[in-house]
Amino acid sequence: IEITGTVASETGVYKIIILYDKATMLQAIVLKISSLPAGIPSPPGEVFSAFEIVFVKYGTSEKVEPSGYVEFKVPKSWLSEKGYTKDQIVLVKWKNGKWIELPTE
Repeated sequence: IEITGTVASETGVYKIIILYDKATMLQAIVLKISSLPAGIPSPPGEVFSAFEIVFVKYGTSEKVEPSGYVEFKVPKSWLSEKGYTKDQIVLVKWKNGKWIELPTE
């Protein structure tokens, strides 16, 4: 799924690749998060962008959790301003009450 426009520029997410073992139509919802819900601590490190991706079976409110990949960008200007290299960027996910670092390249 190609992400464009305001959502892509505000979140840094520009592509989602979904791997799902069933022939089902899914709806993907990508939202920029301005603040974390109560009870969820800030993730480790400095945050460039916080976003939520939710998948539901098309035409329903039934959530599904396919596997896949998220392609995202962090502006070189932000990296330079903060003193980071591209190798220090990681994507983390809140799951089962903790932050999980996802393989990032």
